[in-house]
Amino acid sequence: MGAKWFNGTSTNSIVLFSNVRPPSDLQRMYDLEVKDNYDLTRWINFSSLEEVEEFTPLSYYIMKHFDMPIFIAFFDQNYTQHQECKSLMSKLEIIAHEYPQILFSYTDDSRLYHLKDKVFINWDEMPAFGLVNNEDMMPIVFPRNQPFTNPNLHAFLDGFMKGTIYNRNFTLPDVNLNFSSNMEKVYKLSSFNATEMTILLDDSQDGVLLLYNSSDSFTINNQVTQIFEMTAELFARLEANTLKFFQFDVANAGIHESLVNEKPFPQAQFLPAFHKNITPYKVIPELGMHDLIEYVKKHSEISLDMVFKRMNKEILNSEEILEDEHNDFDEHSEEHELEDDQNSNDSSVEDL
Repeated sequence: MGAKWFNGTSTNSIVLFSNVRPPSDLQRMYDLEVKDNYDLTRWINFSSLEEVEEFTPLSYYIMKHFDMPIFIAFFDQNYTQHQECKSLMSKLEIIAHEYPQILFSYTDDSRLYHLKDKVFINWDEMPAFGLVNNEDMMPIVFPRNQPFTNPNLHAFLDGFMKGTIYNRNFTLPDVNLNFSSNMEKVYKLSSFNATEMTILLDDSQDGVLLLYNSSDSFTINNQVTQIFEMTAELFARLEANTLKFFQFDVANAGIHESLVNEKPFPQAQFLPAFHKNITPYKVIPELGMHDLIEYVKKHSEISLDMVFKRMNKEILNSEEILEDEHNDFDEHSEEHELEDDQNSNDSSVEDL
């Protein structure tokens, strides 16, 4: 029995009996002779976590005190019935052993999907994966519409650990170059034929056109297309019916002569409603979301005053809601420090 439960060289040990850790996992054994200066409470908490822990107020309370990065995977409800979610879970359970500096978690609870905003995941498709405790950091989110292959997951986590994930040359081994799939709210131009040009040059609306080259930098294309999608989605939600967003991948075909300029790709051009016969069109200097919004606000020829009033109100409300949700979640997690009753845990989630 001793050989089964204890290290054969140890005479003074504690063993954690857990249905999380298999008997062969040395993490179950706490050798008092070797680790006499180790925090016993920390060891018990850490050893009680699964390789990919279900994200709840109680588990969050335990994980956040380790001061380690916490990644969360968002799965569909009953994710074991969803092949892609189930596959990612299996991969993370293995990868977790390769990245002991990171804590991995998941949720398939729809009551926690609002946490995607905190992780900067602004799309509905699942699975989605990102860093949840990213205060004062750039968003660390697995790129949208990229396959969750083992090489991609390793490249993403290695890039995070090395701090290279935002480098221009960062890429994924199994990259999907169809960046247009990042922009569901943006009208896709497949060419510049007469029909498409009629839509593009419609003088009843201001237009913003993104020109990008999918064969260029993965990092830049991924960032810019998602920023463009978020900007288009925001204006659509606020019913800016006189403003339309367009996209075109110059790797697929040449661009119309009226859009040619010396600026590099990606670039965004502004097509004013009543002066679309005057070319070249103005290139928007910066492609940040704030920059795009401010440029449209300043240069739109059809008034968007009511839209921007609604926008200011929505931004204030969303900031208050996110702050309240974050504080509520922390409060609930602390309330459950000593609780292990599942019913109490479920009710706390409902209150988030």
